Amino acid sequence: MLNSEVNSPLTKESRELYSKLNFNFFLYNNTRIANRTNDLISTIEKQYIITINHLRKVQKKNKQQFHYLLEGEVKQMHLGDFLENHFMLNNVVEFEIIDAKAYGESWAYFELWAKREKIKRRKKIFWKRLVEIGAVLGYILTTKEIIKIFIN
Repeated sequence: MLNSEVNSPLTKESRELYSKLNFNFFLYNNTRIANRTNDLISTIEKQYIITINHLRKVQKKNKQQFHYLLEGEVKQMHLGDFLENHFMLNNVVEFEIIDAKAYGESWAYFELWAKREKIKRRKKIFWKRLVEIGAVLGYILTTKEIIKIFIN
């Protein structure tokens, strides 16, 4: 369980975990466990496609504000325990999908947010490795220069 407290913030650990999880996999796993109808799944998928196409158009207009929108939507999903329930991170065995269209919209928002989070995480890892390599090169070159001074 990530956060059992109500209104707990979206922590760095939660962000990292959520961005690694596949919404689609858990959707089909949850529907298989609960023996949901194919009609419900197709409604969710249709709404997902409609929403993702709309969001991609909105993203082109103002990218920065779009990222704030995604962040806000995912925080709302987190605070409402939707993500924890969906990814089975708490002890809920089964939950009911009340509004298939809203579920499809949430899937679209989450997918775009997770994609952005993965890119941010890769950039941080790359930058960390680059700094480490630079530090090692600095030590090697400094040692080389010190040895050169003592030999001359």
